[in-house]
Amino acid sequence: MIAVRGLVHRLFSSGSRPKSDVLLNGVDLTLERGEIVLLMGRNGSGKTTLARYLVGLLIPSEGVVMVDGMRTDQDPRAIRRRVGLLFQESHEQIIAQTPLEDVAFGLENLALPSEAIQQRAWQALERVSLREKALWPIEMLTPAERQRVALAGVLAMDPDYYILDEPDRTADREGLVLLRALVQELRAAQKGVLIISHKEFWKKHADRVLCLEGGDLTPHPEISPPSPPPVGANPRVRPGQTQGSAPTGKGTEGLGQGRGWGRGAPFRLRALDLSFAYNSAPALQDFSGEITAGEFIVLTGPAGSGKTTLVELLAGLRQPTSGYVLWNDIPIHTLRASERVRCVGLVFQEPYQQLLGESVREELLLGLLAQGVSLSEGEQRARWACEAVGLDWERCSLQPSHHLSGGEQARLAIAAMLALRPQVLILDETLAALDPAGQAELLALLQELHAHGTTVILVTSEEISHVGTRLWRLEGGRLLYDRSWQGEG
Repeated sequence: MIAVRGLVHRLFSSGSRPKSDVLLNGVDLTLERGEIVLLMGRNGSGKTTLARYLVGLLIPSEGVVMVDGMRTDQDPRAIRRRVGLLFQESHEQIIAQTPLEDVAFGLENLALPSEAIQQRAWQALERVSLREKALWPIEMLTPAERQRVALAGVLAMDPDYYILDEPDRTADREGLVLLRALVQELRAAQKGVLIISHKEFWKKHADRVLCLEGGDLTPHPEISPPSPPPVGANPRVRPGQTQGSAPTGKGTEGLGQGRGWGRGAPFRLRALDLSFAYNSAPALQDFSGEITAGEFIVLTGPAGSGKTTLVELLAGLRQPTSGYVLWNDIPIHTLRASERVRCVGLVFQEPYQQLLGESVREELLLGLLAQGVSLSEGEQRARWACEAVGLDWERCSLQPSHHLSGGEQARLAIAAMLALRPQVLILDETLAALDPAGQAELLALLQELHAHGTTVILVTSEEISHVGTRLWRLEGGRLLYDRSWQGEG
C-alpha cells in the first residue's frame, strides 16, 4: 500500500521566503494493490506535485510518504522499482531515438539479460499498439503515440503501483478505450493505479474519486462539468469591446481601443492540393480548402489523422511536399517569421515547444518586443493577455515558466499568441490541457474574440457542436468532410 500522511508542500518565492500559498495542506492518501483511484482538480492545484512525492522524486519536509511500509527517503531506487510514474509530458520521459530503444533503456538498468530485455520491450509496445512503429524515429510519432511510448516504458518495468499523470491528454476515443483496457488489466493483476485526469470518462471505472482543491484532498463531489458560457458571459472579454482592447481593470485601461485587431484588411488563406510526408510516410494528402476573414473552424479527427501537420502548414512552419498554402496569393512559408505571425498565429499542442522566456512576463514580451512594440504598450498587452486566459498577472508575471503546471503553461502559450494579435488564431488541441472549467472559459473567450472579428481555427480530437461556423474532419490524412453550420460562436 502507498500511504501518505500529513503531506505539506509550500510554494516559495525567488528569495526563498515562504509565500502564503500552501499547495498541499496536510494531504492524506492511500492506494491499495488492485485499486483504481481517480484524482481530479483544477490546473495548478498540485496533482502533479503529489504524484512526484508518491514516486520519490520529491522528498517530504513535512509529512510522510510510505510504500509498502518503506519511507520514500530511505531507498529511492527501491521505491522507483515499486512505483512507476507516467509523466504528464512525454518529452520529460523519453530519451532514446526509437520506441524500442526507449522502452529497453529502463530494463537495461535492471541488469536483465539482453534477450529478456528485448522480449519485455516488444511485449510492452504490443500492449500500447505500437509494435509496428517500434523502430520509427520518435520525432515522427504523434504526441498521442509518444505518450504511449512513455506508458510502454512504465509497463515494461512492471511496478506494483502505477501513477498515471494525465495519460489521456492526447488520446482520442480509440486511445481512451486502449487506456481503459490497460487499466483494467492492471487491476486484475493486483496493481494499484492512480489516474490523474480531467475526464469524467474515468469516474465509472474508478473505485474512488478524489479532488485536490485549495491544498485539500477530499472525495470528489458528484457534479457535471460546467457548460461553456454563452457569448458575452466571459468577464475577461466583454461584449461591445473590440478584441484589441482589454477589459477595464488594473493597468489595462484603454489598451488597443479602436485599433480593430480582429477587423483588419480582408484576406484569403488557401490550401491547394496540399500534401506532406515525413520521410516518405504520408501525413496529409491532397488537401484543399479556403479560409476567409471572420470564420470559426473546428478541425477534428482521430489522433494521427494529420491535424497538426495541416495547421503547421497553414501557419507556414512547414513547407509542403507538394501543393501550396497561399496568403493573399503569396506562399506563406516564404514570408518572414515576423510577417507570418501577424497573419497566422499557432498555439502548439505541446506548450514546451513554444515557451522560451525564463518568466511569464519575459515570455509574453519576447514576441511583442521583436515586433517593435514599445515596452510600455507591451506590458499593457501582456497584462491583458495574461488576465484574458485566467492567469493572475500580479501573482505570476515574475514566476518561472517551467514552474507552471501543464495547464497553466498551455494558458501562457495562448496568452503569448493573443498578445501578438494575429489575424488567424489557431489552437492545436489546447482544450485537452485544461480542466473542465478552464475549457469552458477558453471556449467563451474564443467565441468573444470571434464575435469581434478574429478568425479562429480550433483543433480538437472530439467534435464540438456548440461553437464554430464550420467543421473540417480529417481521417487518414485526407479531408473527410467540410461542413458549414452556425453554432453559438
